[in-house]
Amino acid sequence: MQDLSLEFFSAHEGALFSVAGSDGMVLRLAAVQPAGMPGYGRAQAFSLMFEGPAQPRLEQATIRLSNDAAGEFDIFVVPVGANADLTRYQAVFN
Repeated sequence: MQDLSLEFFSAHEGALFSVAGSDGMVLRLAAVQPAGMPGYGRAQAFSLMFEGPAQPRLEQATIRLSNDAAGEFDIFVVPVGANADLTRYQAVFN
């Protein structure tokens, strides 16, 4: 099982991830953003922004992502914006 930490995702920022169960859909990890207040004895909160195709759009759900370097993991994503070219998804860890 992957250690889904800020450091893990920062190392894969910009990478492409395949969406399991889709017909070849790929999401790009567009941004890894620290959040919250560090130093309170807990792992630091952070959010991830993914970009995918304009269509089809994923619904808010837990999806399985995979990448040769990062491996495979499940992550809960929420669509947060779209335009004619792409859809943006966010995952929040706290």
